Order: sequence, then structure tokens, then C-alpha cells
Amino acid sequence: MRIVDVPPGAADRLACQLPYRAFGPFLFASSVIAAAYGTSFKLPEYMEVLGLEHDVAGFIISSGMVTTIVCCCLAGRLAQRIGIMPTIAAASIVMALAMAAFAAAVADTRIAYAGGMLVGVGWSVLFILSPLQIIRYLRPTARIQHLTILSGAQMAGLGLAAPLGHFLTDYTDSMAIMYALFGVACVIAAICVDVARRAMLRIPSVPMPHIEITLVTTVALLRHATAVPIAMIVVAACIFSGLSICSITSAQSRPFLPGIHPYQRGASLFCRPYAGPSTRTSACAHALYRDRCLIGVVHCQY
Repeated sequence: MRIVDVPPGAADRLACQLPYRAFGPFLFASSVIAAAYGTSFKLPEYMEVLGLEHDVAGFIISSGMVTTIVCCCLAGRLAQRIGIMPTIAAASIVMALAMAAFAAAVADTRIAYAGGMLVGVGWSVLFILSPLQIIRYLRPTARIQHLTILSGAQMAGLGLAAPLGHFLTDYTDSMAIMYALFGVACVIAAICVDVARRAMLRIPSVPMPHIEITLVTTVALLRHATAVPIAMIVVAACIFSGLSICSITSAQSRPFLPGIHPYQRGASLFCRPYAGPSTRTSACAHALYRDRCLIGVVHCQY
């Protein structure tokens, strides 16, 4: 996968801001899919309701990590053939199927494993391709702002997953119904992606880049200075996933901690607009290092 290169003179035709009729539905869909992904953090609680051990939730999420890695490598190939937005819309439907599988786990808990794998498919495709769709229509100077807003929308979805999940569970008295409702929301998100796609057809853009991941391009990428940031992202993703699961499990045994998980997402959302400008300075790597250290210190409370 390579960065979108803007041909000479083409940058003048690109927009400085995406219209609301295109960016609004896209942000909403990204938030919904992120929220659906965030419901996977409630799997330990769900497995306990179904009479299973918390370890089962770990195995389900691990199965999703496998499909996440595979789809990260294949998403570009599919998008190259059918387009980025149709691929994201298909990922939304896959996420809806994942929520349906979790809801059906009441009848057979083995279906939850399929749900975990589908969650990995849906989330990885959205997370990989959504930034590429945005930067094709924007001037280089406007990309950081829009990508920051997009990332903030996804973090907002992750943050809302836990409190909204608790509310729906309390209201319906069933976690299965909660997952089913998130599945309906994912279908609506797929419709929003199509609405955004139609709106973006009227906006000038650069040609579709070559975004397939191959062994040759991967080796060439890792030989450059990008190898260290990629490794940092991998480690941070592992820490994020593990601590998110453990924080919820810990919250169940500590009455003063149940609300800590949504607040973590809220803090991330609040700091997101201030992180964008720091990427323009040479202190970006130092800021990332401090963030990782801060995460380790904060989670010592558990």
C-alpha cells in the first residue's frame, strides 16, 4: 500500500472541505461501525450471562484478530476491483452479520466464534480504507483536519458502545437484543455509506491509487524509517485491545470502576483534536512515547 500521490496541478482541483452531505453520512457510518466493534468488549459480560467463563470471550476475540490481520492484507485488493466505498458498505453488512451472530449465541454459543471472526473482517476493512477514501478528495493541507475528525468519530463510537450497550441491555433486559439492535444500526450505516458515495461522485478527486498490499511493497516499506512507527502501532493496538478487555472485567469486581471505560474513550476523543497539529513537528515520536508511558502508568490502578 502506498500514499496517494497528487499529480502536478491536480491539487488545485481538490476541495479544501468535504460537503456535509458527503462527510456527514460517512462520519455517522464510521461511528456506528466503531460502536459495533466496541460491543465486543462486552463479550466477557455476555459470556458470563450465557453461563460461560470469561476465557471464552478471549478466544472469540482472538479469532477476530486472525481475520483482522488477513483482511488488512486483502482489503486493498478488493477495493481495487470494486471501489473503496462499496467495500466499506460490504464491511458494514459483515458487521451487521457479526452482531446477529452474537445475538444468536443464546441458542448456540458456538455461533459467537463466527461473530468474532466477522467483527474482525468488518472493523479492519473500515479502519484501513476509510482514510484512503477521504484523502482522495482533499488538498494535502486539509487532510489532517478531516482525518482527525474521522478518527474522533470512530473513537466516539467506541466510547459510546459501553454506555449505550448498558442502556439497551437495561431497557430490553437482554444482551442478545442489544446486539441485534446494533446489527440493525450497521445496516443503516451501510445505507449511509452509499449515500456518501453518491454525494462524493460530484466532487473532484485524484485517480484511484494502487492500494494492494504485496510482499514486495511491504518489504520496501519496512526498509525505510516507517518500520519503527508501524511497530509502535502494532504494540499500541495490542495494549489497547488487552487493556480494554481487562478494564471491563476489572470493573465488574470493583464497584467504583464501572464507568472508567467510557471515560477513557471520552478522554481520547477530547485529546484527538490536539493530536493532529503535533504530527507536523519533529516531536511527534516523543509525544507517542510519552503517551505509551502514560497509558502504562494509568492502568497500574487495575
